[in-house]
Amino acid sequence: MDRPIESLQTCLVINLVLSAPLQGQPYPSDVRIVLLGKTGAGKSSAGNTILGSEVFREDTSPESVTAQCTKHAVERDGRIISVIDTPGIFDTSMTKEELKAEVEKCVSMDGTGPCVFLLVISLAARFSDEDRKAVMWVLENFGEYVSLHTIVLFTHADQLKGKTVQDYIRDGIELRRVINRCGWRYHVLNNEGRANSSLELLEKIDLLVERNGEHLYSKELYQQAQKNLREMEERKRREEEEKSGILGLIKRIRENPRQFLEDRVGSALTGVGLGTAAAGIGGLVLTGTAG
Repeated sequence: MDRPIESLQTCLVINLVLSAPLQGQPYPSDVRIVLLGKTGAGKSSAGNTILGSEVFREDTSPESVTAQCTKHAVERDGRIISVIDTPGIFDTSMTKEELKAEVEKCVSMDGTGPCVFLLVISLAARFSDEDRKAVMWVLENFGEYVSLHTIVLFTHADQLKGKTVQDYIRDGIELRRVINRCGWRYHVLNNEGRANSSLELLEKIDLLVERNGEHLYSKELYQQAQKNLREMEERKRREEEEKSGILGLIKRIRENPRQFLEDRVGSALTGVGLGTAAAGIGGLVLTGTAG
């Protein structure tokens, strides 16, 4: 169940507090990042900005240019920063099964598991129903705990056309629900001044990892999420079958109630054992003779 959505002013304060450094705690030695989002959100471009080099292929095509999970890493200030780019959610060139099989690889590509998931959302257009469904796909497939390890990453801020990011967030209740589920952690990745924007993002990632402690997202959490998803789908299937059966029964009664009753009586008689039926007939005969 979603938490109540706080006022925008309160949420901005929360975001600032979450960005404040913790005292006396060292940053992790390595950073493992997974990019998630729908096709066209700007995942590959974001990966290049974070790593400071053009290693992921970028394109404005409506189809995802990332067909497989791809990993690149750099060494910076004595630690390894790795980024895994994933296929776009709802990529039209892949089946649902192919997409799921490929995206799940990101959990085990980096040994102990990702430090953070960056949920990439483009500011170039309004937050649509497809965006909402993409977020729900992530939450359903990775489980409720994924939100504890997620930061919403906004791209294409130059397309806001005079609006601020706060205006964009204020105008979309569904978007506020998404950010709310992620603890009001978000970052705007600016393609201009990439170095500073990337550094600020890495600082937010470090702070999130510190707050989570040793509780990283793991393969076991993903497997549990998949088990829960299968059980949920099985419940839905049974409910649909039960609903379909009841509706079919009602339809038969309405269309031909007499035939329905005759069928039910016939079924009941068929279910009676032959011996019982013979005994019943014999009883009727004897009764008739005695009379």
